[in-house]
Amino acid sequence: MQTYDFDLISGLPVHPLIDHVVVVFVPLFALLQILIVFRPSLRPSFGLVTLVGLAVSTVSALIAEKSGEALADRVGNPGEHTEAGEQVLKVVAALFIASAIWWYLESRSSAESKIRKQLVSLTGKLSAVLALGAMVVTFQAGHSGAEATWLNRVNADAAMAGVTPGATAISGESIVVTAQEVALHSTSQDCWSIVNGSVYNLTSYVNSHPGGTANIQNICGKDGSIAFKTQHGTQGTPNNVLSNLLIGKLGATISGTAASEVTAPATGTGSEEGEEDDD
Repeated sequence: MQTYDFDLISGLPVHPLIDHVVVVFVPLFALLQILIVFRPSLRPSFGLVTLVGLAVSTVSALIAEKSGEALADRVGNPGEHTEAGEQVLKVVAALFIASAIWWYLESRSSAESKIRKQLVSLTGKLSAVLALGAMVVTFQAGHSGAEATWLNRVNADAAMAGVTPGATAISGESIVVTAQEVALHSTSQDCWSIVNGSVYNLTSYVNSHPGGTANIQNICGKDGSIAFKTQHGTQGTPNNVLSNLLIGKLGATISGTAASEVTAPATGTGSEEGEEDDD
């Protein structure tokens, strides 16, 4: 069943929008928490502000996780980024709870006691450690998200440097199936992709993919190994569909005739399987 909580806003995915709040608020208020723990003079001015900021950060991290699930239903599982996002929510929520306890204990007006001082010190140090952890996991989540979105595209652009997109590198009677050659076939009308060291022509499957055209378009001209493994693993049907679209092993030399044939395979190839070849 698909999850559409926090899915779209004004036609745009909620996830990349709320992520901007998370990557700004979490490091900012985590750093403030560390400062007010070790700099008592800052507590009157920034204590309550920091607590409110951490509360907003926690809610934002929750929305980011739920909206990420909705976005994954639309474009495919981003792999490590999903796990990183879950860690952000756990650590930020723990930070907020620890900071709230510390702030309450520290701001009480009752007479000082040895036990209360120890509790204030313990919860303060715990919140500082969690604040450092929150900054680290937020960076990791942002980095993994950027990799999932841009790494393959940037690599494909580098491979295509100096070559006209959509042009074929076929010369004479044979063609070497290289990453650069794959990068030339980067549109939905001419879509090749690398999966586990082999090259596949996905052109005929772009519009018939059950998970949506975007999942295939995102890996056209790129290495889709991670996306395929994350979404399908060793499932029989997707792997069978993929095998029907094989061009050859990466680095192999194939005939010009074979290359021409796989440039525009017959419509419907593999669609009767009812499952995806690559994601």
